[in-house]
Amino acid sequence: MPHNPSRRRVFLYGIDAATFAILRPWAEEGLLPNLARLMRDGSSGVLTSTIPASTPLAWSSMVTGVWPGKHGIYGFTKTKPGSYELTIPTSRDRRRPAIWNLLSDAGVPSVVVDVPFTYPPEPIQGVMVSGMGTPDVTRAFVHPAPLREVLLRECGAFPLDVFYRGDVAEFLADARAAIDHRMRLVRFLHREVAWRFFMLVVTVTDRLQHVLWKHIDPRHPLHDPVEARRWLPGIRDVYRRLDESLGEVESLLDDQTVLLVASDHGFGPLERSISLLHWLKGQGLAALGEEVWRFAPPARAPKFRPRGPGRVTRRTDGRFTVEVRRPDQFAGAVFRLTDLDPRRLYELRATVSDATPYVQVEFDDLGRREAPILGGGAVYRTTGRVTALFQPRKP
Repeated sequence: MPHNPSRRRVFLYGIDAATFAILRPWAEEGLLPNLARLMRDGSSGVLTSTIPASTPLAWSSMVTGVWPGKHGIYGFTKTKPGSYELTIPTSRDRRRPAIWNLLSDAGVPSVVVDVPFTYPPEPIQGVMVSGMGTPDVTRAFVHPAPLREVLLRECGAFPLDVFYRGDVAEFLADARAAIDHRMRLVRFLHREVAWRFFMLVVTVTDRLQHVLWKHIDPRHPLHDPVEARRWLPGIRDVYRRLDESLGEVESLLDDQTVLLVASDHGFGPLERSISLLHWLKGQGLAALGEEVWRFAPPARAPKFRPRGPGRVTRRTDGRFTVEVRRPDQFAGAVFRLTDLDPRRLYELRATVSDATPYVQVEFDDLGRREAPILGGGAVYRTTGRVTALFQPRKP
């Protein structure tokens, strides 16, 4: 087939926290045949990440081509101007155009999926599904907005992330399921959307390594050979599935499409950490406030004002029953707690979607517009009818 410059395309497959420390030996032993072939037949090497080598900084630098001091993303949180309150960076905090912005200006369509801190999605020419930092699937996390309902319908349960809840087997199963879901999404968008630049970032590798690196790396100070033998096969199976997904992507591409595989940073064992604030306090150079508002569970569920189209029922045993039946609904209970700050209102909210098997329960501080979430975050797996029970507890 003759080469036609107008048909040339680029697919960038991002693997969060990928490191040659495990990818090379696993590829050489045959566990990752697609990655091994790409390294053998193409070019590969180690690049320098940002300082510090952190997900929000590094991906933002990769897509903008500038260092963090210029693009303005400095970490997983940022302080609200004039206060010590923390908020989560969004796409609006990025001060330099990303590659998809430049391509849109040139009339080149893109598909961008799961790039960290792209929420809310930008109105690019093409499709954007925002990644890490997206609150939940009930929000407008897809551009164009009408496509959100299509993706929820076509691709099934939509896990925004994977979380470790104490069960390693469940965690590994969730990681595999997340990769499977993103491949359904990639196949659908590749088939239905015209594009010349496609970027996908898989973040489950970072999540998995943060929790289970001690089972992968014998140098880790918490490495237990018995536990490693128990869990390493399952960990390797997640990477095998990741390599299969890479092969599936390659099979979708023609000979005029360049396939790039990249990571934001590497990985390794964490042997010690230092809190500068605590060191300064110990040296007598800093003083910390001692007053802390603590939540003390009332004898009975407090009086509340319901919010949202869902249903909240107060029970005599100190529980709330929160029920939501549709993806675009939430149910909230706004109440005052004398053992917390009595001058403010707090909300207990469950946000539920037909596209996810979990219920997210949170406290919202309605007095903080920029960073309303105070705490909570209890997650309940649901089956059938969506119902969440919340029992107040001390922090």
